[in-house]
Amino acid sequence: MNDIKTIEELRAYSERLKAVVAALKRLEEGTNQRVKPPTSPRF
Repeated sequence: MNDIKTIEELRAYSERLKAVVAALKRLEEGTNQRVKPPTSPRF
């Protein structure tokens, strides 16, 4: 379970994680834009 990773493997893993986080942030921003209520009051 506790495999010792090389620096190259850790760097590659880190880059994949960064890409996943960036993709999740883009998805979240898109979702927030669709779900946001109108900014003007309705009354």
